[in-house]
Amino acid sequence: MRPVGAVLLALARARQTSAHFGSQHPLTTRAIADAHEAVVRLVEQRGTLRVLIWEEVFYVEKMLLLEDSVRLDALLTDMTDRGVGLIEVRPGVQPWELGLFVDFLTLPLPEARRVGPLAFLRQQRVRHLIVRPVRVLADDELAGVRRDPLDVYRAALRVVDDLFVRATNAMPLVLKRAHHVVATLIDVLRDDPVTLQAHAACRAYDETSRHHPVNVAVVALLVGLRAGLDRDRLVTLGLAALLHDIGKARVPREVLLKPDRLTADERAVVARHTVEGAYLLRELTGQARLAMVVAFEHHAHFDRSGYPPLVAKTAPNPLARVVEVAEFYDAATHAARGLRRPMLPSDAVRMVLARAGQIFDPVVAEVFARVVGFYPVGSVVAL
Repeated sequence: MRPVGAVLLALARARQTSAHFGSQHPLTTRAIADAHEAVVRLVEQRGTLRVLIWEEVFYVEKMLLLEDSVRLDALLTDMTDRGVGLIEVRPGVQPWELGLFVDFLTLPLPEARRVGPLAFLRQQRVRHLIVRPVRVLADDELAGVRRDPLDVYRAALRVVDDLFVRATNAMPLVLKRAHHVVATLIDVLRDDPVTLQAHAACRAYDETSRHHPVNVAVVALLVGLRAGLDRDRLVTLGLAALLHDIGKARVPREVLLKPDRLTADERAVVARHTVEGAYLLRELTGQARLAMVVAFEHHAHFDRSGYPPLVAKTAPNPLARVVEVAEFYDAATHAARGLRRPMLPSDAVRMVLARAGQIFDPVVAEVFARVVGFYPVGSVVAL
């Protein structure tokens, strides 16, 4: 965890403890002391700490903190709703000053909005913790923002995990964070495709892992970028890729994790994940509704020989064809089930090309091969 992330996590714990037990409870006092310790350690290293909130995402020193923004969504929402746009912690900050900031975050929302963060802390003579309201940032203030590919990948994992938990427990699917993650994935893949692709390539996982949807999104977006899709279409593609296997939340874990060959009945249960996924995504609207189509069609095959049967269509949706190639490539090169060994990435690329026109869309297959290549990032080549 980044040092700033540790500070934000400590603040989140203090806020939660204060909300449950009150500001004077010993557990709250301990939580604020922990937050103060984390803050002091960081301020001693770098001087004044400035954390910016913009469009519901944390930034520090022009570094995007996407994973922390996803993990600490409740804290971020509390701050944003109460008009907190910038937190500036100066050397000499005291525990009581942090405690008053936590008090502000636990005020009833109407009162917090009426008073405002700046006035509240000034009235209490807080001098080492400055909180400024949300404001519109100029373009040059966001120029040069850095995005750590590993941070973005981890944020995507957290988003997918949350979506699967919601799907498993019949809770509404909230896609706000998924949109943030996909938009940032696109930016990272434009600027530094190699690092993110390498990270996706070196992760082993089982059938219940959230790495697979994220890896599929990475590969699908690489194909979409090479194909020249506009940004709105890329966001839709990335969102559909993250959600393509959401129906597996309705497949029993013992079937997904079975190490032996599946029976015919078990294969039928797994195949139902396409129908279940479409059902879970049925209430999406606008372009996001294509995620439902992709969840339903990503195993249908270009020639419609797959599942489920597509009766009224001549071919799957174009985005489903991209996701099917990306899904096959990631599944084949990671081979979660114990009965088969992972394919070499180069062999998986050759298989995609060999089955173009049947399982895979020929145009998508060609673009995919150009993007990934026969010796993709993460391959070991004998010289």
